[in-house]
Amino acid sequence: MTDRATITTPAAPSHGPLFLRPIRTRIRHKITLAVILAITVAMGINETLHSWLQERSALQERERSLTVLTNSIAQGIEAIMLTGSTEAAVSFTNHFKDVPYIRDFRIVR
Repeated sequence: MTDRATITTPAAPSHGPLFLRPIRTRIRHKITLAVILAITVAMGINETLHSWLQERSALQERERSLTVLTNSIAQGIEAIMLTGSTEAAVSFTNHFKDVPYIRDFRIVR
């Protein structure tokens, strides 16, 4: 009986999934990936910050606009009330019931 020698080749060492092998072995891929990730994160932070600042600016502008509207209404009513014409004041204030931002409107003497 003769023994046959089987020749086996050693298996290549496995370094994880096939698609990650070049990244693990080549430094230029690692650097490229790091740069892409850094740029993506920076762009996300920039967009979030820009959005937040725009929203804040819009809210401040709306608040200023409502303050001007309120002061204008108060001055108009005061001018009408100084003349002693309550009917004109009531007529003037009835127009503001349709304004969506005004929830409650009262005239106090």
